[in-house]
Amino acid sequence: MPLFKQHVFYLVFACLPFTGLSQIYSTEQLIDSAKYYRAQSTAPSSNQKKFNELFALFLQKLIRQEPNLKNYKIDSLLSMAHIISKDEKLQVFSWSMQQQDFSYKYFCYLSFTDQKGQKTIELKQDPSIVLNDKLAYKKLNAFKWYGAIYFDLLQVKHKKKTTYVLLGIDKSNPLISKKVIEPIAFTSSKHLVLGKALLRHEKRIKRRAVFQYSSDVRYDIVIDKQQLIFSSLAAHEPQYTGQYQYYGPDLSFNAYKWEKDHFQFIKDIDFRGKDKGNPSIKIIDQDDLYKKSE
Repeated sequence: MPLFKQHVFYLVFACLPFTGLSQIYSTEQLIDSAKYYRAQSTAPSSNQKKFNELFALFLQKLIRQEPNLKNYKIDSLLSMAHIISKDEKLQVFSWSMQQQDFSYKYFCYLSFTDQKGQKTIELKQDPSIVLNDKLAYKKLNAFKWYGAIYFDLLQVKHKKKTTYVLLGIDKSNPLISKKVIEPIAFTSSKHLVLGKALLRHEKRIKRRAVFQYSSDVRYDIVIDKQQLIFSSLAAHEPQYTGQYQYYGPDLSFNAYKWEKDHFQFIKDIDFRGKDKGNPSIKIIDQDDLYKKSE
C-alpha cells in the first residue's frame, strides 16, 4: 500500500518540503508509493502536477537509498524509461507528463556512482531550448535541458576515461518526432556536461546529433558494438525540403564509429540488421518504450 493515502494528499504535500521524506522506508514501500503517484499523475486532473511532484520525490528517495535498481524492473513498474550502463555506474530515469494543451513535459534523474560515492542529478527542462540542428554545437547542463526520454546508452573507453552516450526521443510534436545522440561528461566535482564534443562530422565536431522526421514513420538508432548506426533522412518530395513532418528514412545508412577518443562519422555504410543475421545489433522498440513513459 502507498505510504500516503489519497484522502490526506493535501496534508502530506504541504508537509513534504519540510520533512524531505527523511524517514526510513523499505525499497518495496518506496516503489509501491512511487507506483501509486505515478499512476495518479498520468490521469488528467487538476492535481496532476502535484501527483507528479510526489512521484519525483519518492523516486529520488528510492534512487538514493538503493544504488542499483537493475533487478527491480523499474521501467515496467513505474511506467518510465530506466537504462543502466554496462559498468553499472550510471543509471538514467526519464519520463514524460502530458499537459492540458496536449504537449509533453519531460523529467529525468541521472544517478552516477564512482569511488567517491553516489550523486543524483536532476535534469530540468528549459522551454526556451528547442531540440533542433542549431543545438548540435551548444554545450548544455542539468539546468539547461531540452527534454527527452532516454531509451538506451552506449559506453566506450579511451585509456582510463569512460564516456557515455545517451540516445533520446522527443515526440511532443504530433507531426514531427525527434531523436538525439547525446554524449555526456562528468566533471571532477560530478557536475554534468550535456553535449561533450565527440562527434566528428567532416571538418566540424558536434556536441550532439539531432534527427527530425515524420511522426508517422519509424526511425531507429541502433548500437552495434562501439558504433551508432542510423539511416539518412530525406523529404519524400523535393518541395518539402526543410519541412520535417514530410521526412523519413531512405535506403542508405550512416554511422558514428568510436575511434580512440572521438566518434567518426561514416557515410553510406554496409549495414545488416539483426533480421539479416547480425547478432551484435541491439534494437529497441523505442516508440513502445516512449508510450510506457507517458
